[in-house]
Amino acid sequence: MPDPLLSLDSITRGVDPVPLAELRSSTDGGADAAWVRVAGRLDPAAVPQLVRTLRQTQLKARLVVLDLRELQVMDSSGVHVIVNASIRARRLGGQLVLLRVPRMPTAYSA
Repeated sequence: MPDPLLSLDSITRGVDPVPLAELRSSTDGGADAAWVRVAGRLDPAAVPQLVRTLRQTQLKARLVVLDLRELQVMDSSGVHVIVNASIRARRLGGQLVLLRVPRMPTAYSA
């Protein structure tokens, strides 16, 4: 398996790099259901791939399960993609289900 892509900003800050989002999709849920697994970092660099994957999957399956259990970092661009995919699913008569959403550290403190 090739080395995962690394986020340049995490390298330059001297912190452990978090791999960019790794996406895998499958139709193990039957003819009308599909799973999309996201792992690593979901930020602006990974968003286009997730958008493509979700759109293609939503055209094939009415139920799409978005498995986020291995997601390590997500910014607002990732949230935006998920919200839009949920809206698109409803418009197509389908459903987007989020599975095992991890707690994300907050970037801002009160």
